[in-house]
Amino acid sequence: MYKRGQNTPPKPHTTPTTIPNLEPIHPQTLLTAPSPHRLHKMSSNALPIPLTRFASALSALPLDAIYAKHSELRNNIAHMQASNVQLEEYARQHDDRDCYEALVENRQVIARFEERIGALRNEVVEVRGLSWRPMEGAGKDGGEKGNGESGGGGGSAVNGREGSGEEDGVFL
Repeated sequence: MYKRGQNTPPKPHTTPTTIPNLEPIHPQTLLTAPSPHRLHKMSSNALPIPLTRFASALSALPLDAIYAKHSELRNNIAHMQASNVQLEEYARQHDDRDCYEALVENRQVIARFEERIGALRNEVVEVRGLSWRPMEGAGKDGGEKGNGESGGGGGSAVNGREGSGEEDGVFL
C-alpha cells in the first residue's frame, strides 16, 4: 500500500507552493481549509430568484433572448412533467416518501416556471406592446407546440400580403 519499507503514509510536502502572480499556498492549508463545496448551499436549500426580480431583469433582454428563455422554460417543464409521471408510478408502487416529496417539489418548480413564462409574456405584450409569438423567436427547434398562442397564420407573409413576391416595406 505504501512505498516499499514504509509502514506509515508519506508526510505531505511542507514547502510552500508558489504560482506566479499569486500568494504562496502552503500544502497544509489545502488539507485543512474548508472545501469550497461546503460553502455553497445545496440546491434544495437555495432560494429561487423572486418573480419580481426575474421580471425586472427582462427589460434588459433583447426579444430573441426572451423567446429563448420561454423555450428553455417550456423544455424544462416538459422534462419535469415526464419525470413526475415516472416518480409518481414508482412512489405508488414502493410507497416511497422521498419520491412523494420530490413530486411535490417538482410541482412547485413547475408552477414557478409557469409564473416566469407569464412574466415573459407580460414583458413582450404589456411592457413592449408587441404580439406574443414564441414560435417565431424559438428558432429551429419550434418552441411551443399547440398552445394556441403562436400568433401567426399558416403562410409566409411579407407585411401582411401572402406570397405576392414583393419585398417592399419596413424590415427590422
